[in-house]
Amino acid sequence: MLSRIGGIALGAIISSIVLGSCGDSTSPDDTPGLAASFVIVSGDQQEDTVGHELPQPLVARITDASGRVVTGAVVSFVVTWGGGSVFSPAAQANAQGVVQNRWTLGTSTATPQQVEVRSVNPNTGAPIVFGRFEATARPDRPATLAKTDGDGQQGIAGATVPNAPEVRVTDQYGNPVPGVTVSWAVANGGGTLSAATSTTDATRHRRFEWT
Repeated sequence: MLSRIGGIALGAIISSIVLGSCGDSTSPDDTPGLAASFVIVSGDQQEDTVGHELPQPLVARITDASGRVVTGAVVSFVVTWGGGSVFSPAAQANAQGVVQNRWTLGTSTATPQQVEVRSVNPNTGAPIVFGRFEATARPDRPATLAKTDGDGQQGIAGATVPNAPEVRVTDQYGNPVPGVTVSWAVANGGGTLSAATSTTDATRHRRFEWT
């Protein structure tokens, strides 16, 4: 038999307490808001050969304005400099708020390599740029050698020509390739060179004297 307190069954009081404790303990403040920012996890500031896919994926964590991870957030990856490409134009955040993508560099070393992570505010339509990944593109293997200065000159026999011979070594995409050793030899005329070899720099071949 249930005891009664002031005419109310004690069992009813206990049931009410138990039911009240089984409610949702998550407060509205614990629910993540809209995607507002991101933190780069890995993949930034890599370096590789032009036209190659970077060895590491681009990895970022999407958070709301309070720094809480946003699960399921969809963001876009857009190449803004360098002419490269990403494997997927968009990616969805996993349970940890992490998004990933692959990046293939463009074919020019003369322009920066950059990818932006973007979204659109679903309530206002305002564009959001979360942040950027950057990379450095190195030239490919030497492919061509072209004369750039010093050809077809006239001068006095036994004197040094006014414009030293100069060549430019480039890869298959036309990027200058530094650090290439070029050999020189007098083919006709019996003149002399101040050096038998020289090394290219980042823009052109280093000069030397031809007598």
